[in-house]
Amino acid sequence: MDLLETYIEEMKHDLTFDELNLKQYQYNLPALKHKWVGRCMRHKAELHKLKKDQNTLRNACIEELRANSKVELSDVALKAKINKQQAMIDMDNRIEELQLIIELLEKSEKTFNSTTWDVKNITDIQKLETL
Repeated sequence: MDLLETYIEEMKHDLTFDELNLKQYQYNLPALKHKWVGRCMRHKAELHKLKKDQNTLRNACIEELRANSKVELSDVALKAKINKQQAMIDMDNRIEELQLIIELLEKSEKTFNSTTWDVKNITDIQKLETL
């Protein structure tokens, strides 16, 4: 959750502008959008890899339990036993954390897109004030 809080604080900084830095902010806005979309895509790739690793780990655990078990267990019993292992719990927690981060980044994309319109509106207001 530290990364989530870090991203929230960084977004707060990236979305802050005033009349003095409006022009520079306008120039930097495409780069800011790119930065956050890039982070979202990297986390999506990480999530995809983590889910593949989770399936690999789950299959390896199933094979190990079947080989070492004195009695034959059903697939449901095997999965229940595997889901209680610390490695699987840690992986599930990491997947949930990544999903929250991705959700934040996807929603922030909309915020950055609306910021374009906010900057345009402020610029228009400034033009009208100077007439």
